[in-house]
Amino acid sequence: LSCAGRFRSVAGGIDGYIQETMIVLFRNAREVIRADAAAREAGLDCRVRPVPEEYSAECGMCLFVADAHSGVFRELMLRNRIEATYHDEK
Repeated sequence: LSCAGRFRSVAGGIDGYIQETMIVLFRNAREVIRADAAAREAGLDCRVRPVPEEYSAECGMCLFVADAHSGVFRELMLRNRIEATYHDEK
């Protein structure tokens, strides 16, 4: 993948809504949009955001996903053949 993926807990959550968050990076913006649509359709809490400065990504966008949904999110990506890479920093 040209975009490496990483998990990161964000204190206070995203926009004060998601308490613990994982950051998932994808190969390109199209994959981010597909992943976001699939996650929302499945009822998972996620947000499309610019890639944080500490990460390198050509596509420039990533998904912030509630940690509580991380397992379901990974399964969903596999089912939809959406490629993402995850690294646990906890």
